[in-house]
Amino acid sequence: MANLLEGNILALANKRSKHHMSVERAKIGEEVNNYLGVSKLDEATPAQLEKGLIFIQTALEGEYLGRADSPTSEYVASMERRIEFYEYNMKLIHSHTTAMKRDFEDAIFPTLKTTNPRLYGIARERLHVAHMNSKVY
Repeated sequence: MANLLEGNILALANKRSKHHMSVERAKIGEEVNNYLGVSKLDEATPAQLEKGLIFIQTALEGEYLGRADSPTSEYVASMERRIEFYEYNMKLIHSHTTAMKRDFEDAIFPTLKTTNPRLYGIARERLHVAHMNSKVY
């Protein structure tokens, strides 16, 4: 029954999403888990799984789980925490790529350039791209 519920969750995610089905699948899975009072579907009893199946089938028929017109304050706070987390990690990646560029230019690139010029170009370009794309504005 858990597999049937998972299949229905995927079907609803496909119905609700145009571009980010995996994001919708995660949201719907979380909604179902909250509805059933479990943290994972593996923890649900057969009676809960049946209840979840009815919940999702009702949603597939368009009677429930429509998109909210405006985000809730809890959702906004959650997104703000995620943005802070990602900004912190991007700053960390940027500082590491800055150190890597400095160290590679002085120590590794000269040797690599003489032994394998093609690999030198690829490595230098990829490091530069990683460094440039990790900037947080």
